[in-house]
Amino acid sequence: MADNKGQSTKKPTDSQKKLQESQAQVDEVVGIMRVNVEKVLERDQKLSELDNRAVAYFEISSLVLLVKDLMIVMYVLQQGASQFEQHATKLKRKMWWKNLKVYDDSFGSYYSSASDSYYWVIYWYQLSNVVYE
Repeated sequence: MADNKGQSTKKPTDSQKKLQESQAQVDEVVGIMRVNVEKVLERDQKLSELDNRAVAYFEISSLVLLVKDLMIVMYVLQQGASQFEQHATKLKRKMWWKNLKVYDDSFGSYYSSASDSYYWVIYWYQLSNVVYE
C-alpha cells in the first residue's frame, strides 16, 4: 500500500469526460474551420483569376470590335476610291472627246473624207493614251 501512496489511480470523473469530449469537439470544429478558410482562400484566388480572364476577354473583344470597325471604314474608303476612279475615267474620256472635237473642228478642213477622219481619231486616241497615262 505504501507503493500506491504517490500515484493517483482515480478514474476520470464525468466532468472530466465531458471536458475531454468538448475539447475533442472544439478540435474538430477548429479543423473544419481551417479547411473552410483554405477553401475560401482558394475561392478568392479562383475569383481573382476569373476576373483577370474577364478583363482580358473584354480587352480582346474591344480590339475585335475595333478591327471590325476599321475593316468597315476600309471597305467604305475602297468603295469611294473605286467610284472616284470610275468617275475620273469617265471624265478623262469625256475631256479626250472634247479635245478631239476641238482639234477636229480646227483642222477639219484638212480632212474631208471619212477614212481620213477615222485615222485622225485613232491618231488622237494614241496620243491621248501617251499624254494622260
